[in-house]
Amino acid sequence: PNLQENISYSLLDWSDSNILATALENLIYLWDGNNLTSRLFYSADENITITSIKWMKNSNLISFGTNEGIVHI
Repeated sequence: PNLQENISYSLLDWSDSNILATALENLIYLWDGNNLTSRLFYSADENITITSIKWMKNSNLISFGTNEGIVHI
């Protein structure tokens, strides 16, 4: 499912709350390990690629970067 093949990308991160964030091209999905559900969290324009994703420690905030050099929180 369109997982980017670039070793400098960081496309998975697991939160302290047991939620896995996964970036697939221009989309971010969240999978909740507590209730085994998943959902689309974010959808960027088709010409944007999400290149990194990271949960903030002890928080429900997530940050991600794009191929445009922009960081979103």
